[in-house]
Amino acid sequence: MQRKAHWLTPAIFFILLVLGVLINSPLFSEVYEWAVRTLSDKNTGYYLAQAGRNRVLLTSLLAVIALCLFQVDRIIRNKQLIIKAVILVQLVLVVIYGLNASFQKDGFEHLHSSWNVLNGEVPFVDFFQHHHPLLWYVHAPVIGVLGGGTPAVWFIRLECFFVILGFLWVIWKTGKLLGFDPFQRLFTLSVFLSQAGLIKSLFVFRPDLLQTFFCLLSVLFFLKFLQSKSDRHLIISAILWSVGFLFLQKALFVLAPMGLALIYLVISRATKFPSVVLFTLSAVLLPLILAGLYLLSGSFGDYLVFNWIVNFYKQTSFQWWQVFASTTMLTLNYAGYWLIIPGIALFIMNWKSQLVNAKMVLWIGLVSFILIAMTPRPYLQYYYCCIVLLSTFSSEILRRKWSLPVKRLAVSMGIPLLLSPLVLACLIKQKPDSFSEGLALIRLVNEHSLPDDYVWDSQPGGATFRPDMHYFWYHYKMEGVTNNFTHYQSILESGKYGHLPGDPKSDFDFCDLIQEKKPVLFIQREEAYYNLRSCEGLTAEYEVISEEPLVYKRIK
Repeated sequence: MQRKAHWLTPAIFFILLVLGVLINSPLFSEVYEWAVRTLSDKNTGYYLAQAGRNRVLLTSLLAVIALCLFQVDRIIRNKQLIIKAVILVQLVLVVIYGLNASFQKDGFEHLHSSWNVLNGEVPFVDFFQHHHPLLWYVHAPVIGVLGGGTPAVWFIRLECFFVILGFLWVIWKTGKLLGFDPFQRLFTLSVFLSQAGLIKSLFVFRPDLLQTFFCLLSVLFFLKFLQSKSDRHLIISAILWSVGFLFLQKALFVLAPMGLALIYLVISRATKFPSVVLFTLSAVLLPLILAGLYLLSGSFGDYLVFNWIVNFYKQTSFQWWQVFASTTMLTLNYAGYWLIIPGIALFIMNWKSQLVNAKMVLWIGLVSFILIAMTPRPYLQYYYCCIVLLSTFSSEILRRKWSLPVKRLAVSMGIPLLLSPLVLACLIKQKPDSFSEGLALIRLVNEHSLPDDYVWDSQPGGATFRPDMHYFWYHYKMEGVTNNFTHYQSILESGKYGHLPGDPKSDFDFCDLIQEKKPVLFIQREEAYYNLRSCEGLTAEYEVISEEPLVYKRIK
């Protein structure tokens, strides 16, 4: 064994040297361009322009692997201390990334909806939304205290970081229930943090974040129920799930495998039927209260249309694998892919000896993943809960007895590969609409308008803390693409629902709307169909006050 290790180390150093030479040769540019174009997505242009920088990064990565290989025996002896240091560095990198991670349209959308609720407006009735409302009601008081400006945005950014810490806490607790030792649990935390493509998405303020957190807590108490057989844990699990459901409908993807598991437990007589009844009643209580409130207010039809009918019949679609095979995800998630997928395979290969709790986590994670993958639009944020649960199986690799040469190679490569995705994420310039640019736009709007002034912005962003000009406030139009209203109208008039519930939700003429509302500021987006030349004489009523982004201020 020692002799093999003796010969393997020089061989690996030689391979690293050859790879370093190839990376710094003209061949790298050709392979790099082919790979990026083959995996083409919206970031293709950015990645093609970064060939030189990525050559340096890959060369540095090989150098760090060589250094770790040189110190591999010391690393193995101090593995728990080393993995803690890796996690600490990862958290620092997450903070650095979060300071400028793009807020994206979704983030401003939900911040604006919270502001609307603060001002007494009712979701689905007074303004367009197609998500469950708890996120906005929770954050409306935050905006009320901090005001409609950048402090509220910074609070949300800080909250996103603490939700990530919450995910880590759940992974740690889940690992404990699965019988993992401290090093295995630390390893799973590091694997989760290494998935920079996922971390990047977690810094966008969406209801998916808190929905996932409460669903994860629900799974945690479900596992405790399997151990204790206590109905108290089952009831807590159901209530936590229902809170997650009030944040977002997609909590149903977690309920489905849990419900199927309960049915199996009843059939196999491992659980009594009254326990299932208690779980069901506890799970539906809060959703029924929500439905009752909308029925009493006469707005249940609006809720039904925009939360279910519209989402169900949306026209756009894509395949699940396109999410995980995009250039961004392959570039920023490779460590997670290499550790989680083999870990799951090793777990299944040794199925009979695995704990029931571990089998249940795999069942919930995989069934939820499959159900989401079957939907027409399985965005990355839909998979948050699946990825957190399935990340725990990366530790299965540690449970196997590997030969010393393989162990030395794995350890020497492991540390750089766990850290490098987050390093790369920090170096990627956040375009378009970086966090700093979003903050600057809000400051500009607050400086040149009053809280009651109208502001035209085809996207959520500039008008985040300003009143809506129309029910379909998130209303933009691009060449070859129908506007929001036409899209929803085609769904609602297709016979699936019948008609739009109420005249205020009818479409508008852009020029008439501008003349009626007279927005103080007009923010011109590059991709927006409407601009100042859309209406005769409109250009004479505004002057430019900002070039990037292009913002006009009304002078008449």
